[in-house]
Amino acid sequence: MLEGPWFESAVFRARLGGADGPVLRLDPVGLDSDSQPILPRPEVSASILARFAAMSRDLDPSIVVDENGCVRRSPDNHVVVEEV
Repeated sequence: MLEGPWFESAVFRARLGGADGPVLRLDPVGLDSDSQPILPRPEVSASILARFAAMSRDLDPSIVVDENGCVRRSPDNHVVVEEV
């Protein structure tokens, strides 16, 4: 079996124009030995989402990726810049 993060990714689904504004969701996906997309095992899906969450926080600390793959900004994690 092939292993490694290069065989794991996600499909990004964006919904625009909703009443609550845009929605971004990640659907974890893996590749089998023939490079065909497959649904990963639950623990692999969780690992994929955790990696996306960590990479997103590097760009913006307020970004949260929940266990369902929904991406949002955390209302509790605002970055405040004070002027001197």
